[in-house]
Amino acid sequence: INVTDKKKAASKVVFQELTSALMAPIVQEIEDILKAISFDNPKDPKIGFSETLLDFVIGTKNRKDYGKGYRAILYASFVIALLQYFRNKSFQIGFVLIDSPLNPYKADETKDDGVVPNNLADNFYQYLHENIKNEQVILIENTPLSRELRKSVNHYEFTRENGFLPKHLNKKDSVKIWNIKIDY
Repeated sequence: INVTDKKKAASKVVFQELTSALMAPIVQEIEDILKAISFDNPKDPKIGFSETLLDFVIGTKNRKDYGKGYRAILYASFVIALLQYFRNKSFQIGFVLIDSPLNPYKADETKDDGVVPNNLADNFYQYLHENIKNEQVILIENTPLSRELRKSVNHYEFTRENGFLPKHLNKKDSVKIWNIKIDY
């Protein structure tokens, strides 16, 4: 098969439509994660999938209507739910890399009905520690881990002094890491 034939074949691929029924197992995984981390309403965080919005609904509120910190936690929960869903399938993800899942979240971010629990970020980290055993989750985050959790996970803190970015860089320099250009 030549390149043109491959492009023609790829353009004919038909994907299954995202429906509530198709997304039900993922929705259940997300719901389990949100219950475990005490997200929003810890007693009953009913999650659904809107076929109109092609997005998740938490209780009666669309995911997009939450603040950026909550949306970040919901997205990270979705990625972890996918990892867990594929755990027992013939094909697996194996690892996920999530950049700044909790950075936008602020412990005192208010919602319509009060204040977010201060430990939501810690609960998310603890959930990962307790539930991810044979897969790998790499978090690139600016939010500090609790001392207790640092003792039980592989935690690497990169600063200007210890090598992720070379010490000699100044603001007008840039560095390439795995074909990713980072302006500094």
